[in-house]
Amino acid sequence: MGEEQGISGMTDEYGLELEAIAARLQTVGEASIRSEGPGRFVFAFCDTRSVELSRTGSDWWVEFFEGAELISDRTFAASDAATKAGFNWLANAQ
Repeated sequence: MGEEQGISGMTDEYGLELEAIAARLQTVGEASIRSEGPGRFVFAFCDTRSVELSRTGSDWWVEFFEGAELISDRTFAASDAATKAGFNWLANAQ
């Protein structure tokens, strides 16, 4: 048995988590994984709203944007909670 490989070819735990987050956010908008290595993050948008999600240490950091303006940022202990917050932000885009 080889390593589990994600859609974009990522095999590390963080990369696979990012892929799962991007896949979930693609159900409400467009999402992609940006950058490389430990600096990777998910960028997703719907209409004028966007979010960036990344892991910092053991927490997940989410930044919420309206257009180019940073509206708020929060940390979450689990990727599921961070993903849900990002999903809700995008789903409420007008």
